[in-house]
Parts: sequence; structure tokens; C-alpha cells
Amino acid sequence: MKIYEKITKGTGIIDHYVFRHMVYFLIKIFGFRKIHPNWIVLFNLVFAGFCAYLISIGDLAIALIGSFLFIFFDMFDLLDGAVARVYGKTSKFGGFFDGLADILAEILILISVGIYFSELMKVLYLLIFILVIIVINLRIKWILEDKEVQINLLDLKVSSFMDKVKYLVILATRNDSRKIIIFLGLLFSNIYLIIIYFVGLYFLSMVSSLGKIIGK
Repeated sequence: MKIYEKITKGTGIIDHYVFRHMVYFLIKIFGFRKIHPNWIVLFNLVFAGFCAYLISIGDLAIALIGSFLFIFFDMFDLLDGAVARVYGKTSKFGGFFDGLADILAEILILISVGIYFSELMKVLYLLIFILVIIVINLRIKWILEDKEVQINLLDLKVSSFMDKVKYLVILATRNDSRKIIIFLGLLFSNIYLIIIYFVGLYFLSMVSSLGKIIGK
């Protein structure tokens, strides 16, 4: 069985060129045949909680360690999907649980960032905004019966200037980019870098969803 074919590709620069290879070797070495992928998702959520705890402590060095470790959340995210496909353990619940874990992990990390900067209320407002956008997007997808498929970065053509702009925008919205922004926000002690990024990120996602329904 070709394991590489079962690992999601083109989701982000770090995900594709680093974590896909790490996931391949993890499966080759440990197999994970007897481990249900949902357990990997649960472990990943606990791992995100641990990273959030490190950030919330309030010490810069420890917070940077926590945010750096959180980058590896994407590796485990790729791992659970790959294990599910390699051993034929995919399920609708698994897909739902995986997506839910992604959202919960991001919420935990953002709350920890608010605690770190002593700006929890600003982060809570951000989270309300994010959750509203998520509900709107889900409603639009339900109306359109849209099964969203993430664009593979490797499939994008970047011949023209506008193609390059589109590529950079999509690249900036990917999961690994989110984690890098959080790390940089902590590194430069700038919570507004994180807040502005996530507001822009979810605003763009809402515009994209509204574009689909208007186009209908």
C-alpha cells in the first residue's frame, strides 16, 4: 500500500513539505493498525490543551515553546486522517470529530493568548465573531449542499500576477500559517497581529461563502 497517497497533500507549506514526511515515517515505524484514528484526534485535542496551558502561564519563553509545539498539531491532524484511510477506518463521525477538534483547539489557544496578554475580553469578542462566521458558513453550506474540498496548493497555477496574489491569500489562510501568526504575535508581544489576522481570515471565509450563494 502506498502510504503517501493516503496522506493529505498541498494543505500548507509546512504541512506538505515537512509533516507529510513525518507522518509517513510514523506510520511506517509504528503502524497504528490497532489504534483507532479517533483516539489520535482525542490525543491531539489534549495536546492542544497542553500547549494552551503553556501559553497561559504568562512567561514569554514558555509561551513560545507552547505556541511552537502547537504547530505540530497539524502533523497529528494529518496522521489521524492518514491512519483512517490506510486501514479503511474512515467514518462520518470521524470527519466531524476531526473538524470539531480543530475548532476547539483553536479556541483553547486563542483563550490562552488572551490570558497571556491579560486581554481576555478582546479575545472573547474575537471568538464570538469567529463562531458567528462559522454558523453563517455552515448555514450557507447546508443550503447549497456544499461539500467543501480544500484547495490543493499544488494544483494552483501561478503564472499571472493575480494568480500569485490568490496563491498568497490562500497560503496565508492555511492551518500552518495560523499557528505561525500566533507564534509571531507572542514573539513580538503584539496581540493585535493575532486578532487582526483572525478577523481578516474569517471575514474572507464569509465573503467566499456569500459569493457562492450569490452566484446561485
